[in-house]
Amino acid sequence: MVILAGILIAAVFARRLKRSTTLQSRQILDGAAWLAEQVEQLGAALAVTDARIATLAARLEEQSRTSQGAAPTSYNVAIRLARSGASRQELITTCGVTQQEADLVLRLHATDPTVRSAA
Repeated sequence: MVILAGILIAAVFARRLKRSTTLQSRQILDGAAWLAEQVEQLGAALAVTDARIATLAARLEEQSRTSQGAAPTSYNVAIRLARSGASRQELITTCGVTQQEADLVLRLHATDPTVRSAA
């Protein structure tokens, strides 16, 4: 009889242990599913961010190419104008250079020595 009671207690304990293990397994699987969903959402957000960064990088590169191509041209025009006797204000207005840049262009390229010293 004692042996039968021991077996019965062991069976009840095993059943409770199985129930507890099953419950914990479900909780772990639910947590893993939630984590997988979060990772998927983060992956989607990362893909959007990567696309935005690529777009911004392309814009920046285009602006860089545009500004590199435009700047030498405006300086070349400023040099030609300075050689033909243009004033500082004409260089600023026509070429979009700063006052200091106009003064430098005049000092380096003006044909009239009085303009060179005035700049």
